Parts: sequence; structure tokens; C-alpha cells
Amino acid sequence: MAGSNRVSDPKLLVALASVQIKTDQKRTIKTLYRALSLYTDSDDIDVSIFYSLASMRMDMDNYRFAYVWYGVAEAFDEGINDTQRVQLGQRYALPARILDNIVDEIVSNLNSATFNADSLKLGKL
Repeated sequence: MAGSNRVSDPKLLVALASVQIKTDQKRTIKTLYRALSLYTDSDDIDVSIFYSLASMRMDMDNYRFAYVWYGVAEAFDEGINDTQRVQLGQRYALPARILDNIVDEIVSNLNSATFNADSLKLGKL
């Protein structure tokens, strides 16, 4: 069902992703993106999605993507600060200004319930 995009409950997709992550990180990322696209109220978003995306990208050595998702997590989770993201950016000499703009665009899309990974071109980051 998940592959056919018939699941319309983001909570179910997050649960599916927690199973998928053990065997297929790329599919898990697609599932989490789909979950994010289904939220109609940004206050309801499960912030663990952002941490999962950042963690998987760290595992894949995609530090730009990890930086972006840590930034998005900061916007939705008042309990964290920017230390980890800033250190990541410094350690790998990431283009922070460009990545911060992407963070802002993702946050804006999530707040307006218009998140679409394809239209944001997240596959090219």
C-alpha cells in the first residue's frame, strides 16, 4: 500500500519507515518525505522525522543533507540549539548560507502544508 501512495496518514508512514530503515535507507527517505507531504498542520509533525533524515544522511556521508535536516529540526524542536549543525558545517566546510536558505524553504513549505520533496529538488542536494 505504501508504494502505491494510498496511505494518507503520516503516522502510519512514520511507523513504516521505522521498519524500512533496517533494510533500505533510500526507500525510508522516500517514505518520510511522503509523510511530511501529508501533514496539514505543522504543529502535528513528528520531529523524529527530521532527526531520522539527518542521521541517515550522516550514515551515507551526505553532510549537506544532514546539515539541512538538523536545521529543520531546530525550527520545529525548541529543545535543541544549532551547535551540532554549526559544527557539522565547519568540520566539512559546507556552504552554510546556501544550505540555510534550503532549510528556510523547507520550513516554509512545511508551515504552509505544501511540502513536496520533488518540487524542492531535494534529490539533487
